[in-house]
Amino acid sequence: MVEAILSVISGVLHQCHNPVCLESALHGLGHLVSACGTKAQAIIREFLDARGDSAGEALRAYAQAALTGCIL
Repeated sequence: MVEAILSVISGVLHQCHNPVCLESALHGLGHLVSACGTKAQAIIREFLDARGDSAGEALRAYAQAALTGCIL
């Protein structure tokens, strides 16, 4: 089940351009860091590598927080 969730969230981060949807996906990954850290973190890093500069400062900062699981 977790693999399916990670796949869907990864798809959102790769295909969606709506900042609210992107933040929601990062939020979900932030919660999953405690359960499957390296996989969730890899998806976040892929997002930052692919779209970090175009995502905006606030979304990049949120992604960095999600890497550690420190999201609200």
